[in-house]
Amino acid sequence: EFRRVLFRSEIIRLGGGNHFLVKTPAGHIIARKVVIACGAYIEKNVSEGISASNIPIRGYLMVTEKMPKDKLESAIRAPYAVYDNRHVCSYFRPLADNRIMWGAKAGFFKDPADLENVLLDDMLSVFPQLEGAKVDKAWSGIMGYSSHGMPQMGEVEPGLWYSAGHGCHGLSI
Repeated sequence: EFRRVLFRSEIIRLGGGNHFLVKTPAGHIIARKVVIACGAYIEKNVSEGISASNIPIRGYLMVTEKMPKDKLESAIRAPYAVYDNRHVCSYFRPLADNRIMWGAKAGFFKDPADLENVLLDDMLSVFPQLEGAKVDKAWSGIMGYSSHGMPQMGEVEPGLWYSAGHGCHGLSI
């Protein structure tokens, strides 16, 4: 049985029946089973129900510079990703090379003028013992959130599956 995964493929039209016709700008495929996995955007012509409940929201991330292991462990002792539900989309995890990936401040607004310092100040408000840590890189991007805050996965109709709304649930970190 032949299987193909098409990454970053915009679906122009999706037709059902015994097989699905999936049209993209690069061509089309015919398949018995289709999984639509999407981020912030899914076109209404693919699935209005999924599109209507998927909200594009900007997320902000940074990675610190490497720090001494004992300094990192004074704040974070476990090698796991952590989601802090006291704040809107605040999450972090230590990286194997003694850096920290920190995500916070999700919203509908543009990048702050000084994104690095905004995120660093946020991290230091939780872990003041990391004073002196420096930012290696900071960035933002649009993530797909569901209107109810939970990831969405399911079968639209026999053979047509979807996965969406994973924003800020740690799946990308």
